[in-house]
Amino acid sequence: MNTQDEEWWRNNWILIPALLLVPPLGLLIVYMRRGVKTAAGATVALLLFTAVYGSGEESGDKESTAYVMCQEFVESRLKSPSSAEFPWKSEIKVKSLDDHTYAVSGYVDAQNSFGANVRQNYVCKVKYDGGDEWQLIGLSL
Repeated sequence: MNTQDEEWWRNNWILIPALLLVPPLGLLIVYMRRGVKTAAGATVALLLFTAVYGSGEESGDKESTAYVMCQEFVESRLKSPSSAEFPWKSEIKVKSLDDHTYAVSGYVDAQNSFGANVRQNYVCKVKYDGGDEWQLIGLSL
């Protein structure tokens, strides 16, 4: 190993965990650190990363988003939307009906017409239309 290589490893030892744990990301870092800033090199590393680790649209992500969207739809039907308090996601049930449709059952604590806090159970069915678009299929409150 020549002096230049030894210096490179001394300055970039932190890359070893990245190369082992996240190979495509580590490859991208190596490309950028070594000055190989070609679009092809970056594209290859990004494509490898996406192929290995997914695009970020995992079912858990969609389930969480379905829960948040249902919160918005429920709030729109409440007498006092600003008083709404929803539980943590761990306290509700989200069921995937197919790749893009989810059923969420849970509860919300909110003020009624008389100003008293009451707990209301709900079942919400939403469909993911792509991008940031979600469609309300049904809501019982």
